[in-house]
Amino acid sequence: MRCDAIRQSSAAFGRVRPRSAAFGRVRSVAFGRVRSAAFAADDDADDDDGCARARVYAARVVDVATTTTTTTMMKTTKKKGKTTTKKKKKTPKPLFAPAMKSMKRAREVTSAFHRLTRILTTTTTPTTTTGAAGAGAAKKAAAKKALDAIGGRRAYQEASALTTQRHRTAKWTFSVLTKRNMRPKAGEAKLRTLEVGAINTDLMSAKFLDVRAIDIQSQHPKIVQVDFFDEPVRAEAYDVVHSSMVLNCVPTAAKRGEMLARTAVILRPGGLFFLMLPVRCVKASSRMSHEKLTRILRACGLRVVEHKSTPKVMFYCAEKLAKQPTTDTAVCDDAVSGEFVDDEASTGKHTNIPNASVKKSELASKKLADKARAAAAAREAFILAERLRDEKGNPEHFGITLLPEHLCGF
Repeated sequence: MRCDAIRQSSAAFGRVRPRSAAFGRVRSVAFGRVRSAAFAADDDADDDDGCARARVYAARVVDVATTTTTTTMMKTTKKKGKTTTKKKKKTPKPLFAPAMKSMKRAREVTSAFHRLTRILTTTTTPTTTTGAAGAGAAKKAAAKKALDAIGGRRAYQEASALTTQRHRTAKWTFSVLTKRNMRPKAGEAKLRTLEVGAINTDLMSAKFLDVRAIDIQSQHPKIVQVDFFDEPVRAEAYDVVHSSMVLNCVPTAAKRGEMLARTAVILRPGGLFFLMLPVRCVKASSRMSHEKLTRILRACGLRVVEHKSTPKVMFYCAEKLAKQPTTDTAVCDDAVSGEFVDDEASTGKHTNIPNASVKKSELASKKLADKARAAAAAREAFILAERLRDEKGNPEHFGITLLPEHLCGF
């Protein structure tokens, strides 16, 4: 009987797999107690009762050991005789805790903010309160009241913080800089970076970037409170310009064009411009498309080299192009390089005459220059045609207008 009880209790323990070293120890101790109970029962007058008690005790100990393992013992490990509790990694706290936790609510606030801001900007301030002027004043007052009701710009920034945290725009920026071998090596200077409309410090966490973060309403001491249009335009001042969900906040198409033109000026040749826009601004607008946005950026001297699309955000990376040398400059460069022949033996005079390779180079340069001029003219015609078409389009839709002074000319 004793052996039968031990055998059955062993089978009961064997069905429970040890999930940790701690559980294995508990099972060993419990099985030892079952054996002791079985031996004690064998000494009693009624062996059947003793075996029954041993089996019940075994089942009870197995149940307790299983429960203990799944609740507490899985949380602890024994290191060097000390029992410690495993701690979860702390997630980095956002710049400011977003009051919004719903992406649906964030999208609603963002859409309402853009719509109401557009009304406040495009509606002219009336001088009288009669007729159309009075209707305009009422429309503007209603828009301001609705904007205050949703929380104003502060609510929009909270919605943007949630959106940026979800889409991780800075991570894509880091990956593109790495892919294009832009990250400076040890001992080299950091990349001069301007972050427009900064709502967090993600870019500042990169040790290879020297970031100047600006926003029209700063929420952090590291972010300078200033309007992008009030920033001095210093040519080739930055290596990287980062603009995430900012261009769509600019109220008019003309100001958006001016923002792109200013960006092209402050970037050095070879520098990168990172632009993120909501998908609906590019794909759902009657005044914009992916091809059109690419051509607008090129007209400013910015060539798109990387782009991707997610269900909610369009990502663009554009490189600042350098102006190509003219035909005369190219020929002069060839002359300085010494590609000339001495005709003194035939004429008796020391004269330098361009050889065949120089003439060929001059011909190729002329062709390239003609092509560049034709392409620039085609871009100017395209921008003019689109500007006229956009003026007749729906002003509620996202659009970009470039003026002649915004074009790079090459």
